[in-house]
Amino acid sequence: MTKNRFDLEQDLLRIQDICQDIDLFLEQYLDGPKALTEDEVANLVYGIRSVLQLRSEKAWDTFCQVFKVDEYKPEPIDSSYPDGDGYWQDPKEHVA
Repeated sequence: MTKNRFDLEQDLLRIQDICQDIDLFLEQYLDGPKALTEDEVANLVYGIRSVLQLRSEKAWDTFCQVFKVDEYKPEPIDSSYPDGDGYWQDPKEHVA
């Protein structure tokens, strides 16, 4: 499936969900009915960190797909094509 700018927007907004996860953690940590152990705190923080890393990697991959960079960059065809860099550009992608 080809991703577009709306997919990128969604991925970036999902990174913001981490703020809600941190708020939930802090609410439980500071005001929860039972005290969290040091191990529980460490596990929760590490879990939130891991989810943030995964969401960031997904957003970066979507960015690369949308803007056709890194492994999504088209193969060069010939330097005689209209833009002169060896890549064939889709005229629908040109935005004035």
